Amino acid sequence: MKCRKPFRIISLAALLIILFSWSGTAREESESKKKSTKSIAVVPFFRGKFPDDVTEPLKCSFSQLCFEDEALKAGVETTMTGLLQDELQKQFDEQLLPLDTVTEQYEIIRLSSETGTPRELALELGTQLKADYLVIGNVWRFRERTDALKGASVAFTIYLFDVKDGSRIWRMTSDKTQNALTDNLLNASDFFRQGVRWLTAKELARLWIKEALKKMPRLQPPD
Repeated sequence: MKCRKPFRIISLAALLIILFSWSGTAREESESKKKSTKSIAVVPFFRGKFPDDVTEPLKCSFSQLCFEDEALKAGVETTMTGLLQDELQKQFDEQLLPLDTVTEQYEIIRLSSETGTPRELALELGTQLKADYLVIGNVWRFRERTDALKGASVAFTIYLFDVKDGSRIWRMTSDKTQNALTDNLLNASDFFRQGVRWLTAKELARLWIKEALKKMPRLQPPD
């Protein structure tokens, strides 16, 4: 029996070596996975558009923004942000940063800046959150159905930014009004796809956010 002790000691040592080796490999794989994961954050929507160029409201201060619909209700930006977060969650899952965390940090940054532009504040937010990419949007029309022939109407733009170099990767503007089926036969496919019924502004916004995100480029892992 005594002659077997060295063998047991050697076996135990070999087992420990294997366990330490496996643990080290697992850590390396975990770190590698973290490095290859792309994180993305949805910056809260803001209301309004730049009067001279509807496609470039990110370059001016908030005080310079105007509204096509003066009755644009407060809270619309929160609705749009939630819709965008929900749709991106389906694509990015854990790579998408929690909206509560992003919103809380964004409010702190915005309150501390009187002259910052939406772009400047968004990129500062991305840096603080250590996000790789940012999605930010603005909405300037969010109108419910007004009569028997004209339905809800929404207008917004979504932007995608690379936080590392501050470059804009992609932009998509959607300016949509649900019209009656007889108004334009070319819109028949959209009408049927929406369920042959009048949509609320929120439903219309969700529909076109989905359409916009289908055209968003695939994000590459950070270097």
